[in-house]
Parts: sequence; structure tokens; C-alpha cells
Amino acid sequence: MSCKLVWSLSDQLDMFREYKNKIMEIVGENRTATIISKGIYILCTGSNDITNTYVFRRVEYDIQAYTDLMASQATNFLQVCSIKRPKEKVRS
Repeated sequence: MSCKLVWSLSDQLDMFREYKNKIMEIVGENRTATIISKGIYILCTGSNDITNTYVFRRVEYDIQAYTDLMASQATNFLQVCSIKRPKEKVRS
């Protein structure tokens, strides 16, 4: 068994989905939606992401292209993770 110290954004999203499914199994879809919608989420990335990973990708990217790639991946991650509340029905 190996121990992973760093998870990619896509790994983190997969783990979030797994966690959400576990909650749903326990409390159901409606209660899960409430729990998830009232949660606080923190995304933390650091400058060491570049120093730890760029050395492996420098053949493919210059530093500007690599930072653009990382910013794009973070943006996509946030768009996928955004939790949109359903629009409330207007009562007449």
C-alpha cells in the first residue's frame, strides 16, 4: 500500500464525488443537497505546485505556458465544482 501526499485537482474532485455519494447513501438525495449547499469549501493551491511539478513538464511547456495551464485547470475545476442552487419557483 502506498501513501499519496499530493492529490491533483481532478483527484480531489473525484474524492468529493465519492464523499457526496456516501452521504447520499446515508441520508438521501434531498438531505445531501441541503448539506452540500450549506457547506464551506476551500481550495488551496500553492507556488510549490510549480516547483514540484514543472521540472517534469518543462520539455512540453515554457514557464508561462505552464502557469497558464495550471490557471486554466484551476478555473475548470472551480466551474465543475460550483454548486448552483435551483431557481426558486415564483408563487402567484
